[in-house]
Amino acid sequence: MKRGFTLIELLVVIAIVGILASIVLASLSSARTQARDVKRVAELQNMAKEVALQNGSGNFSGCTVAHDNVFQCTSPPLNKYEDPLVGSAGSACFSGSIEPCQYSVSSVDGLSAATYEDWKVCAFLEVGVGGFAIGLVNINGDTFRIVAGCP
Repeated sequence: MKRGFTLIELLVVIAIVGILASIVLASLSSARTQARDVKRVAELQNMAKEVALQNGSGNFSGCTVAHDNVFQCTSPPLNKYEDPLVGSAGSACFSGSIEPCQYSVSSVDGLSAATYEDWKVCAFLEVGVGGFAIGLVNINGDTFRIVAGCP
């Protein structure tokens, strides 16, 4: 009597393992994307706290134009924040952004550089989280709340 598996039995087992692995990887990819959105929302809230703690006046240091990359701001110290997907290589978010982009800072109307009295930080959500849909969101000095869009 021979012992072992036939070639067909081995191929069936390998196919089943492959199918299960692809299902697990697909669900992990979705979880990673959602985790990046959760991180973006948390970082927007942390950036608002950084600005509030500085209690400064005048322009932000290092961020000199509308929709400048947040990681260029040295005061308030926002230079430690980068989008978890695009990092410092990504372009800054602006009203027409349709994919993940680097956090950007500007005045609330989006037409000039940020000041301690008039600022907003924009980000792009990949899948949406916390009641927000896919797309741009911002937090600003008027409300200190995250809102949809980035005008």
